[in-house]
Amino acid sequence: MRSDYIKNNQDINDKRGMRKLRSSQMVIIVSSVLEIIAVFLPAASIYGRSFNLIKPNGSFGPGIIFIIIAIFTILLTLLKKRVFVLILSILGVILALQQYVSINSVSNDVNIGIGMFLTIAYQVAVLVGAILLFINLGKEK
Repeated sequence: MRSDYIKNNQDINDKRGMRKLRSSQMVIIVSSVLEIIAVFLPAASIYGRSFNLIKPNGSFGPGIIFIIIAIFTILLTLLKKRVFVLILSILGVILALQQYVSINSVSNDVNIGIGMFLTIAYQVAVLVGAILLFINLGKEK
């Protein structure tokens, strides 16, 4: 009896276009939102002065690019454009690692901050979610 009720509600929701998000989509969306927050956290400190990825030297930095990538990743995830989500996530991981190497090579006195580590971690989580989305949506077709 209960299973019939659940099945009928799922059929109604499918007809209305209200489909549940997959777990891989949720991983991508949550990680992207957390990444947007992470770029505002201190990415590095040198000589007691902290810098984030948004405005490291008073001018706009790579944090803006991370925010744009995250927003497009969220939108394309909701639209289930798996190839574009995978491309953006790979690009995001490459940019995050490049930024880490760039910050680390400035001086021996540079301390990498939590913002940089979280940005890399969330980019990797988005990549894992994108791979899972790619596999799961590929099975549907």
